[in-house]
Amino acid sequence: MNTAFLVGFLLLVAWAQEQDSIIDRSNKTNSEDDIVTVHIISHSHDDVGWLLTPEGYYNEKVKEILTRVVASLKLDPARRFTQTEIYYFSKWWDEQGETVKKDVRKLVKAG
Repeated sequence: MNTAFLVGFLLLVAWAQEQDSIIDRSNKTNSEDDIVTVHIISHSHDDVGWLLTPEGYYNEKVKEILTRVVASLKLDPARRFTQTEIYYFSKWWDEQGETVKKDVRKLVKAG
């Protein structure tokens, strides 16, 4: 499991527990009001040219990430994903055929 994801998730759990301890529940019984919904959205954050050249990052990491994400989202359209660096997405997009572009447009339109 990705260490950064695990740390972020644990911080989220700790925050939720702290919020729970702040709420006065002395006059409430367990109900749907006590349910906390957590939304986890996958994302990719690859700084352009941080440790590798932009081309190096793209060829060694980003290209495969975006290709796999599209395949995964097609299998489960309820999933969500964000890509923060438009530089990489644009480069990847320009290399895709019309079939993949059509799939991506459909996924974006679906939300």
